[in-house]
Amino acid sequence: MAKQINILLCDDHELIISGLQQVLRTHPLVHNIALANNGMQAIEKMKDHHFDLVISDVSMPIMDGIELSAAIKKDFPATKLIMLTQFSDMQILKPLLKNEVDGILLKGGKSSEISDAISKVMAGEKCYSNTILHVIAECFSGGSNSPEILIKLSKREKQVLDLIAEEQTNKEISETLFISVPTVETYRRNLFRKFEVKNSVGLIRKAMQLGFVS
Repeated sequence: MAKQINILLCDDHELIISGLQQVLRTHPLVHNIALANNGMQAIEKMKDHHFDLVISDVSMPIMDGIELSAAIKKDFPATKLIMLTQFSDMQILKPLLKNEVDGILLKGGKSSEISDAISKVMAGEKCYSNTILHVIAECFSGGSNSPEILIKLSKREKQVLDLIAEEQTNKEISETLFISVPTVETYRRNLFRKFEVKNSVGLIRKAMQLGFVS
């Protein structure tokens, strides 16, 4: 018998919460269901209890689903995460994909869709609704061989990028991060490759466009 799971359901709409609970209670994997009204409340509950899966709305007060997804992937990396959204535009999808959420579903879909997504995500698969997949596919066919939405940075790469944005030299970055100048140069080259640019000016311009730096 498959291991049963504890789920944290996060949404600020009572009607949505009620409907999702009905669906989840019929799923053979689901053991317990806890509730949160916003991302901040969800994080507080996760500090005190173990959850195998979080299902969260994107649009919420206090801490929205995008901020929540970043916090969960940073502090609770073993927890699976399915996001629910009313919108399928790339302004919403980009940060969710960047945060490596496990599933993205459109609100208002069939109850079987959320049920299937739970099974797939807990089996280690990614699960996006057909509409979301179509939007991502359109982005792939937009001309770039390495779509912007799939740029992923390590913690150290992000640190180097932030310092480059502050106009620090390689020597200054090496002193700030306590790494050698050749190591900084390697990180800089990796960033150029990932963002498909040729120099630091192009790197910062593109990083700002994509929201990696402000």
